[in-house]
Amino acid sequence: MFKPAVLCLALTFAAVPVWAEPLNYNVVSFSESAVATVNQDLMTANLRIQEDGANRQSVSNKVTERLNALNARIRNDKALKGALVNRSVYPRYSKQKIVGYTDTAYVRVESKDFQALSKLIAASQNEAAVDNLGFSVSAEKRSEAVNELSRQALKNFTARAKVLSETLGFGGRYKIVNINVQSDFRSYGKAASPMVARMANMEAAGAAPEMNIEEPGTEEIVQTVNGSVQM
Repeated sequence: MFKPAVLCLALTFAAVPVWAEPLNYNVVSFSESAVATVNQDLMTANLRIQEDGANRQSVSNKVTERLNALNARIRNDKALKGALVNRSVYPRYSKQKIVGYTDTAYVRVESKDFQALSKLIAASQNEAAVDNLGFSVSAEKRSEAVNELSRQALKNFTARAKVLSETLGFGGRYKIVNINVQSDFRSYGKAASPMVARMANMEAAGAAPEMNIEEPGTEEIVQTVNGSVQM
């Protein structure tokens, strides 16, 4: 005798609408950016030490000697930071027979002191050749710029959200629905000129001239805030 009542109760609950989330009315999406131009403060040189010869041990010994001499110069100047990137030895063939060996070592050196690195390159011409030379913004300087631009971009975003709210008649009131911050880096740097590369490969009896670096280049850093607000 209780079955009809139970059925009626079940139907009553089923008919009640369930609102899991409010509808997102009055949502506006937009973006704001902050831009800064930063001077490139880090100079990086990729140096190559290479020897060829018929005897593998003799070839490798010569490369090791030259590598030790280069590393000693790097260690003597605290402004320089060097690292052995790669070293390899491979045989040279002629008519399927080994006729010699080539030993190559690659060293990357970086410094914020451009003059110190230029002196190292000039002093090491007998030990290493410059494969390439470039400039960039150091990690510390880039992080500092990104943090400051993020603050500015977020201020721009919230200021515009308030203006939109006032203009649309909501009295400057709004809630942030979602937000996304993106970074963009655009380098306007200078690579090593052919003259620099040739100069580094020359075998000069006297002291080699040093490079004068006045304009290493710049990097444009852009922080963009994309998001949505609900009025």
